[in-house]
Amino acid sequence: MNSQLNTPNPEDRIADYLDCVAKPMKAIPEEAKQPFLQEIKTHAQTLADQYRDEGRDDDAAVRDALRMIGDPAAMGKSWAKSWLRANEPGSFWGAFVIGTGMLTAIHIINYLIFLGMAPIRAGLVTGSPVSFWTALIFGFWYLWGQAAVVMAGAICGWRQPRRATAALLWTCALGALWELVGLCMNANALKTAMMAQHAGHSTAALLLFLARISILSLITTGGLCVLGSSISRSRRIRRLLRA
Repeated sequence: MNSQLNTPNPEDRIADYLDCVAKPMKAIPEEAKQPFLQEIKTHAQTLADQYRDEGRDDDAAVRDALRMIGDPAAMGKSWAKSWLRANEPGSFWGAFVIGTGMLTAIHIINYLIFLGMAPIRAGLVTGSPVSFWTALIFGFWYLWGQAAVVMAGAICGWRQPRRATAALLWTCALGALWELVGLCMNANALKTAMMAQHAGHSTAALLLFLARISILSLITTGGLCVLGSSISRSRRIRRLLRA
């Protein structure tokens, strides 16, 4: 039993008990949890009255009544989970659709940028001089991709708080298939662009090399998505955004 329930004054025991019950319920609106807390209070008072009728003093009656009800933290956590499951919007398929849509949009934008920046990449591969502003644009493109993935995960986690992580992992798997198909469709163009660095290699060897890069990239993508989802699902963050 929580140490807060060892308060000497019997009149404060029920109030302390209810505070312990309410601790895991901070993310739930006040008007939703008050009826539940009131129900516990009424039940505790009824049990205490029964124990008094049996001859126990006030302190023992209240203490035994609260003991009979159970652990306050576990009760509050269990009720909070049930309430969130019943009242917050969210489903696996909803998260999957949102995550897939976000990552598909990011892939398309990055692919268009990839095509538009072919001359810059060619200069970087061959070692040709690249201006400061060109390198800055290239770096911004890379950072945009990472930030956008976190944004996709955060939006998915915020809109679909339940099972969002699992849906994001499936989304990243779908993104991997999408990217590998794109590599196969553009094998010749990629082979030409990288010929200076990988001269003499076959198209299959280059595809294998790019596939390894893509797998590492998508592991990072999955991690960033889960990170964004976890951040957005944090109780503290959700309370701040609701304030």
